[in-house]
Amino acid sequence: MTSQPIIEKQTDQIGEKISQKFFDFLYNFQLSNNNNDNNNNINIKNENPSDSNKMQIDNENISNSQNYIYRVQANLNKQKYQTSLTVDFNHVIQYDSQFEFSQYILQQFFRFEPFLKNYIKELYKILYNDYIKDKNNFFVKFINIPEKINIRKLKLIQLN
Repeated sequence: MTSQPIIEKQTDQIGEKISQKFFDFLYNFQLSNNNNDNNNNINIKNENPSDSNKMQIDNENISNSQNYIYRVQANLNKQKYQTSLTVDFNHVIQYDSQFEFSQYILQQFFRFEPFLKNYIKELYKILYNDYIKDKNNFFVKFINIPEKINIRKLKLIQLN
């Protein structure tokens, strides 16, 4: 009898790294208190819940802290029984000033989508562990994605 070859499971280390940075963005991104300007400045705290297996979070403080917009959105989605998290790509670009993960997401979204969905589920697990028990799939929806235009299709109106 011939023995079956052993196939090792391959992991996408870049996918894990990109989605980990995306999770850190979702958890840490906050708008500044001064929203008089349309610039939406950010303030990044040194919180990293993904480093610990279990993290207790005071959900009341999250609800009161309107600056953590993706935590607040997750709370609103939970109340509406929704599983899609809408992410403004302008926020991603602001947070990722060194383009460590935003460009990867833009260029290879379908490669990284399963990883992003898993980390959205992880966000819900940390914030609302009871909510994910009856939900299997979580989704990400990006808005304000920068548009890529070919030079030949560029029109004078788009230059102004």
